[in-house]
Amino acid sequence: MTLLELTVILTIIIALAGMVIPTGFFAIMTSSQDSTGVSSLTEVDKWMQSYSTKFMKEPNNMEALINGVAGTVAQPSPTTFPPGCNTLTPAPNANSPALNAVYCNMKYPGYFIPFQLTSVDLASLNNAGITSLFYNDPSTLDATFDSTLASNTLLTTGSYVASVNFPLSSPVVWPGPTGLTTHTTPPGAIIEDYLAAVFGSTSNKFDYKCYDYIAFGIGNQSSLTGTVTSTAPVHFVAKSISTGTLTYNRYLAIYQVDKTSSLSLSSATPLPLGGARKGCAAGIESAKFIGSVIADGSSSGQLMGLANSLANSANSANSNYY
Repeated sequence: MTLLELTVILTIIIALAGMVIPTGFFAIMTSSQDSTGVSSLTEVDKWMQSYSTKFMKEPNNMEALINGVAGTVAQPSPTTFPPGCNTLTPAPNANSPALNAVYCNMKYPGYFIPFQLTSVDLASLNNAGITSLFYNDPSTLDATFDSTLASNTLLTTGSYVASVNFPLSSPVVWPGPTGLTTHTTPPGAIIEDYLAAVFGSTSNKFDYKCYDYIAFGIGNQSSLTGTVTSTAPVHFVAKSISTGTLTYNRYLAIYQVDKTSSLSLSSATPLPLGGARKGCAAGIESAKFIGSVIADGSSSGQLMGLANSLANSANSANSNYY
């Protein structure tokens, strides 16, 4: 084959590629990002488990997902705030993110609600090695890579954290894949069912009467970084085609945190949809890592754990087009 013939063939290939890429680019990009999300969830879970095994405790200095200061940038209208984003202490500007509200640069802050630690919650976290957090800065110019205040904060009774939110059984405004939409959960469904769907487990492995379910962002300041991984991963969903500058794109760790030191029998508090609750152990249990999630929306309108992230990935070619 002469150089001229090779040049002609390459020209034809490039021309064909130019015809294919515009129509397939977003589908390819979406599939790649969803696959990356699934594999990264698996990797994050492995890192968390490796850290716990190696150091006999959980990573410290994760991100609180709570505004550590009031926002200074006014928003167009109060109605633009997702649920839980501006419901507490008023900010300097009338429509600004509030102190101790859920970090407003998350794509769907309504996945969580602000929650104050009780003495039992605090002891449970401390027993697991979680003693301090980095609180978030709602006025940052970089929502992912410069998302926190400069210094960490020691946790005390009354410290605010982000508790997993759950839609009521009646129609409520709830964060969905295309923004704030109205969702209705199945009749009788409770947070145990929700967590089971996110993590591909069974409802009786969770018990809200015994435990609080709290989320932390896995950022570069956490002790996970530099020990079992060189850097904290990020995830960019195709639906937003956003960058870390605009939206928080860290992976989150969900913890089961003991909230009572009293023993209760599982049979005494049956689940509405059948079966028995896990029940509460006597004493204070150390906080337990349940799994990592992506808080960027899914077709089911819920947090994306490994279970529903796999399902979402399978349907991504059709569900992520604009």
